[in-house]
Amino acid sequence: MGAASGTIPSLVRGGVPPLYGLVMAGGRSLRMGRDKALIQYHGEPQAERMFRLLGAICERTYYSCRPDQEIGLPASRIVDRRPDRGPAEGLLTAHHAHPGAAWLVVACDLPWLDQQALRELAKARAPELTATVFLSARGFPEPLCAIYEPGFFAAHGVDLDSGAAGPIRILQSLGDQVKQVAPSNPLWTENINTPGDADQAMKRLGFAG
Repeated sequence: MGAASGTIPSLVRGGVPPLYGLVMAGGRSLRMGRDKALIQYHGEPQAERMFRLLGAICERTYYSCRPDQEIGLPASRIVDRRPDRGPAEGLLTAHHAHPGAAWLVVACDLPWLDQQALRELAKARAPELTATVFLSARGFPEPLCAIYEPGFFAAHGVDLDSGAAGPIRILQSLGDQVKQVAPSNPLWTENINTPGDADQAMKRLGFAG
């Protein structure tokens, strides 16, 4: 679903949509067995760290979260309308809240993602396209380390809303409508899903959380 008016105001005027940040913190973390948003790889809850890093480069920053989560200040939360539908729901809910914005979206389970990574992605942004996305170490677009322009939702929101396709499938299908960026550090897109992975990550990072 696109903007409520059926247009993208910033693009119609020829301007660049403002860049908002979104920390995807609403997952159930079933494989991890505890909330991944709260794990401390760097001495602070990972979701809060991502929020802080995004806040340094984005005009506004929000948490995408479930109704039962109390994370950050109430004004900084965008609560999923339909929990348990995955990242697509978080993306759509954020878009409906601010349809004229582009979204720099990051998962909360990327412990190597840092300020350099976010600045590199933001610098590579191509607002005339539908998205700018980091490539994973396997060469696939990483949907939760990406910038989504309003046009992405205008063209593909219905597919996201219906569940006909998820973000990664849509990104893979868009060809030259998406700018794909190979990150300087391949570890930036390495996500952590299990307790064993988390323990190994903390050892590699030199932290114990």
